[in-house]
Amino acid sequence: MATNPAATLKKWKQNSANAQEAYKEGVSAVTTAPTQLAAAAVDKYQRGVNEAVSSGRFVNNLNAVSLADWQTAAKEKGAANFINGVTKISARSAKAMSDQQAYAEQVRQQIASMPNNTEADAEQRALAAIRLMREYKKR
Repeated sequence: MATNPAATLKKWKQNSANAQEAYKEGVSAVTTAPTQLAAAAVDKYQRGVNEAVSSGRFVNNLNAVSLADWQTAAKEKGAANFINGVTKISARSAKAMSDQQAYAEQVRQQIASMPNNTEADAEQRALAAIRLMREYKKR
């Protein structure tokens, strides 16, 4: 059966706009966390990534998007999605941000107690800050 891409896209958009409840029902019907399924298939994911890189597909697809295309998409779609995400920040994200800021303040205090008289002191302070903040990621 031959299809008309424009008509198919139009129908998909129309049907999707009315499918919110069906989407929610589908989500409720899931019985195994998708994250658990993904964790169980990590080897398959790794093989796919390696194949995409080694075949050149990854780089080709990256190169298929121009700077102008990326900027247009980021401005038109990304900005709205960014604001939507920020306004719906989860309690978990808020806690993570709060924890990170508290840790950064401890680092700031520790750096402030270090000597700051010479250029070498400044370099050591910067290096210490980088190393201490890197440790936060490992917590």
